[in-house]
Amino acid sequence: MIYFHICEHDGLRHLKQSMTEQMSEILPDISLVTLSNHNNPRDYRVFLPIMQELINTCVSTLKNDERLKKFGSVKMIDSTTVSMCLRFFDWAKFRKTKAGIKMHTSIDGPIGVPEHIIFSNAACHDRPKMDELMTDKGTVYICNSSHVL
Repeated sequence: MIYFHICEHDGLRHLKQSMTEQMSEILPDISLVTLSNHNNPRDYRVFLPIMQELINTCVSTLKNDERLKKFGSVKMIDSTTVSMCLRFFDWAKFRKTKAGIKMHTSIDGPIGVPEHIIFSNAACHDRPKMDELMTDKGTVYICNSSHVL
């Protein structure tokens, strides 16, 4: 699934085609049903350690934005709602006909890489999660004004 996202595949059909074209010598032919059956019950949390390692690698190789250094420690807070199909994700219900999750993110300003991510139901208000993300004293936090209400 990490390969799927890195290659920006549009769906399982696109992933299968790519796997067939590029990995046929090392992987057996895998059906769409098999891919779907293995992906559906997979808990997203299995990818969090890998994501953290990728972030750490980025942080160690990227240069700081010199324009922000004069402000000291600067972090940005953002949240994004990801809509999902209620039929398959009833545990994430947040409207009568919709399901979704919200990803609350603290981003290191000078580097531009996510530092901390918290997931919640999309119905969750941003304020409580901001309190969890804004933990460093002496840090300037930049957030959208609609998040502060």
